[in-house]
Amino acid sequence: MVFAFAFDEPELVFYMYDDLGWMTTQFGIVVGIYALTTASGQLFAGPISDRFPRKRIIITGLILNSLLYLGILLFSDFYMILAVAAVAGLGEALLMPAISAYYLSITAEDHRGRVMGFKESAAASGGVFGPLLVAGLSGLLTSAAIFAIAFGLMIAAAVMATVFLRKPLPAAEKQKASSSSA
Repeated sequence: MVFAFAFDEPELVFYMYDDLGWMTTQFGIVVGIYALTTASGQLFAGPISDRFPRKRIIITGLILNSLLYLGILLFSDFYMILAVAAVAGLGEALLMPAISAYYLSITAEDHRGRVMGFKESAAASGGVFGPLLVAGLSGLLTSAAIFAIAFGLMIAAAVMATVFLRKPLPAAEKQKASSSSA
């Protein structure tokens, strides 16, 4: 998700200003609504990841977040993109607490700090390599192609989550597996 957003973000600014003719205020409102729904949604979405299967919440969050890129491809109207940004922000609000909780639920207590460090490092790498890749490809791709790639990356992430995320072991089995590997 971080890579897709970082890949898309540099092109998004130029697309909205140059192609859609938006003003700075319009762009700021869309980004602000996305951030507001993400931040406020996490207050309510965090407990959801404790009540429902995290895999399902992660997949739902990825799909909802992917709608930002699809919406930018399909719509040019400010209010439609604003609505899509709000839905995508809710997707991120579902995804982020659920994925952190999932990581913690599959990691032995002794290794949680290290695993969360790897998780954050991977996310930061997406934030670095996304813009670098789009900088290299921007002369070869249209805005629509860049948004389609970002959408495809999000759908691919949802498919991979569907296939590869496993149900966490109960605490007793996790402890037993951890001590037998030592």
